[in-house]
Amino acid sequence: MTNLNDLIRPDRYPRSSRYDPAWLLDLDMGPNPLWLLEDLARDLDLRPGMRILDLGSGKGATSVFLAREYDAQVVAADLWIAPEDAAIVFTEAGVGDQVQAVRAEAHALPFEKESFDAIVSVDAFEYFGTADSYLPYLVRFLRPGGQLGMATPAMTREVRDLGAIPPHIKKVVGWEATAWHTGPRRHRSTPTAPNTTASPPTSRIRDRSMKTLPGGTDGTRAGLAARR
Repeated sequence: MTNLNDLIRPDRYPRSSRYDPAWLLDLDMGPNPLWLLEDLARDLDLRPGMRILDLGSGKGATSVFLAREYDAQVVAADLWIAPEDAAIVFTEAGVGDQVQAVRAEAHALPFEKESFDAIVSVDAFEYFGTADSYLPYLVRFLRPGGQLGMATPAMTREVRDLGAIPPHIKKVVGWEATAWHTGPRRHRSTPTAPNTTASPPTSRIRDRSMKTLPGGTDGTRAGLAARR
């Protein structure tokens, strides 16, 4: 029988395993965001003092992780979570002086161009970033040499090919799985975005890496890391 601790604190996620599962559950809005972020961060070069945009930060777990684990200055941007509620989470986690909570719509971000050293989006990009025009818009907020990383739940087969969301997935996340796609599909679509007519030459993305991670029957996770 598998030990419960091995399930909630697996060896492959040493950083995430230091966090209280009950604390994380209180902030839950989908698949374990710290596991997704820890996987993604292995493909990024996050350093102390960086200014990082956590886009679609939800209730704040990923922003706390970025501040604690990488000693970064984080802007936690989310449309649905009130900034004052997120600020309480950050203060209680001891990173209130490192994380700024902002209410923001992803297509009308209230930031100056070239404001961030890195932009990350965990279990959120699939809801607002699928249009080809979005990546050229988003990378405007990166400084030269800045990094962009996103991690999202995904499927091993498209829902439309399956005919329906698999019952064991639908039981957990409901209709949200309709926004999940296969890793290869995301990989085909994203490289074209930086070369659309909406993208100025200085916003083209280079050094892309894409990986699909095992996630059980039918489910998987896809991550994209890129550098401006």
